[in-house]
Amino acid sequence: MPEAGMHRAGHRESHRAREERAMPQCEERRRQRRRALPPNTVYVYHKGHRVFRCPAADASESGTFLESGSFPLLPGATVDLVLVFKVGDLIQTYRKRGVVARVNDCGAGIQFVRSVQGRRIGGAHREKT
Repeated sequence: MPEAGMHRAGHRESHRAREERAMPQCEERRRQRRRALPPNTVYVYHKGHRVFRCPAADASESGTFLESGSFPLLPGATVDLVLVFKVGDLIQTYRKRGVVARVNDCGAGIQFVRSVQGRRIGGAHREKT
């Protein structure tokens, strides 16, 4: 049996390969083309109360996937999302309403249903230093 960190033919397994092997494999379910996102934080609100904060892995026109090991809401729950993106020294915020479409070991898929107050709230502003 090979020692830890080793795989076939005695080659060392990379740190990334070990992480990928340890991560749960999640089924891809997407109707629209997804886009990678810049560093971000998503605040999840349910019934007016903030219940969770996590990063979004990617987004499309119809929804987003939130990376989370344990998502606190069940499929079917209506949520309001505040997406905060840092691009250079600018911070952009967006509000979206959605429904929890699925929850698995990798996180939660949120399907957008409509904008809460238009597409963009607050626009872009410079980060305070």
